[in-house]
Amino acid sequence: MPPKRKEAELAREASTEPSTGDATAASDGGVPDGSNSSRACGSRWSPSRLVGEASAIWSNMARFRPAFLGGRDDNLPDHLGPVKQLFCRTGHNLAVFPAGTVYGTREAYNRYAILELLSHDIGQVRIRGVETGLFVCMDAEGRVYAKKNRMDEEGIFYEMYEGGYNLYLSKLNKDKGWYLGIKKSGVPKPGPRTARGQKAVQFLPRAAKPRS
Repeated sequence: MPPKRKEAELAREASTEPSTGDATAASDGGVPDGSNSSRACGSRWSPSRLVGEASAIWSNMARFRPAFLGGRDDNLPDHLGPVKQLFCRTGHNLAVFPAGTVYGTREAYNRYAILELLSHDIGQVRIRGVETGLFVCMDAEGRVYAKKNRMDEEGIFYEMYEGGYNLYLSKLNKDKGWYLGIKKSGVPKPGPRTARGQKAVQFLPRAAKPRS
């Protein structure tokens, strides 16, 4: 083959081979034009970056997650936890005393007014005095008292929300429409004399203790 013809063929073969940059881009799945756009796009949507962003979002949402999903109970407002006070619109905190009596107290953070609301079923709770361990109950006559037995139906209330307040309807007396209530004197209101819309049956949850 004449030297000039051989040189021409070698030059033609060299012009058809991809450059190093083009080959790298092609192997990365990008367009073999030697640019960095494919690599930039790859870093932006890489699995590690997506996982990192998802983790950051999950961490920022910790204050809204319950503990069993990795949240922290202390991120909840105090009055939204299970332990709280129930402040009646008549001006009293619901309190459970050792003798099994239930009254209202005007004293803020009284130890007998610290309550624990335990879930029984969907929309149903038991109200337990933390200090005494007794549960608030309403019997078939509408009398309000406290007892130790947590399994008694008299100690189950439907927790309802109306007009920004919590209402507690006696499960035993639900067909009668009897609610847990406190009169202006602090004495429990008999079930037959309670009705929705009364201040005596409207409660606001409050923190169990002052913020330090």
